[in-house]
Amino acid sequence: MKGKIVFLTDARAISYAESFMGIIEHYQLAEIVGEPTPGSNGTVNSFTLPGNYQIRWTGMKVLKHDESQHHLIGIQPTVPVARTL
Repeated sequence: MKGKIVFLTDARAISYAESFMGIIEHYQLAEIVGEPTPGSNGTVNSFTLPGNYQIRWTGMKVLKHDESQHHLIGIQPTVPVARTL
């Protein structure tokens, strides 16, 4: 592709979007613009309690491609930009 490519992201990028951004980050394929992803990737486990309350949690240890911590750190933007009105 010709031209400059950037990826926009924020805390709404979870699941596959966060996995995809991890590839962009690790291989430095483009600038990542926006806010950090939540660092909540992984397999979802759920449990239903009496009263039909549900509890969900990530049931696996997810690491970045360099094997550093991903949980609660997420993918950090190379160009931080905060949302405004």
